[in-house]
Amino acid sequence: MAGPSQRSPRDTMQVVELNRLPRSLPLGHWGVETVSVAEVDALSSVTVQVCEMKPGGGAEMHEHSAARQVILLLSGELKVTGDGGATISVAADQALVIPASRPHAATNAGAGIARYVVLTMAS
Repeated sequence: MAGPSQRSPRDTMQVVELNRLPRSLPLGHWGVETVSVAEVDALSSVTVQVCEMKPGGGAEMHEHSAARQVILLLSGELKVTGDGGATISVAADQALVIPASRPHAATNAGAGIARYVVLTMAS
């Protein structure tokens, strides 16, 4: 095991101030602000994002061909529609697992901001 003087910044715990990170609007989304908290190296292919979707915001039908996603809803309500047209409601304190290559679209179904964490992991 490497001693303390041999550790890289990647090997140490760190607090990330979300309000200091740049916000972005993902392609194909509207009314959504995303902060990428951690994009782990390309070998492990894990991305962690904190997102806020305004009422009426959403994401068009899309898929992640080589990655599965877990959406952890912290507050609000999302309606997620699959490629067959079935719609799932996801509420605060619930998680939705989306397998790789499964088309899906989402909208904020509530009156307030939907706040959620997205974990994207290589399949």
